[in-house]
Amino acid sequence: MFEYQAPLIETKPVDMPISYLNSRIFHIICYPIEVSQYVTDILRLRDKQLPSPIFIWEPTPECALKGYMQSWIEAMKMVDIILPNHEEIAELLGLISKDYKKNENLLTNEILIHMADKLLEHQIGLNGNGCVIIRASREGCLVATKERKEIIPTY
Repeated sequence: MFEYQAPLIETKPVDMPISYLNSRIFHIICYPIEVSQYVTDILRLRDKQLPSPIFIWEPTPECALKGYMQSWIEAMKMVDIILPNHEEIAELLGLISKDYKKNENLLTNEILIHMADKLLEHQIGLNGNGCVIIRASREGCLVATKERKEIIPTY
């Protein structure tokens, strides 16, 4: 079971130096209900002359529960890439529960692709052309779009 080992430090876009706001990529770790506000704030605060940045959303482990699916669907529309781990996505999809014992079956290519496809049924990104990257422990990760899925092994 996941547990934070130190107090959380919450950083909001208004706390960032201007040079950070002009980054090309933003990695946001938060609850799904916070994604829209973070993305909106970053876009409002950054230089309008710059091209749109890439937004990567890593959901917090606490929001990987089946009841959060609708809020995930809304959040996914705002980002280009979502970055859950295999256990979080399995729990969100109802394949396991918080009290499960380690299940190695979650790390098969077929299950990882199935889980990615379930997310890709929904819009990811403003134009629906986003990406899911499922972090899969010792198996590496699955990078998936509607057109292509690739397992990238650990090294």
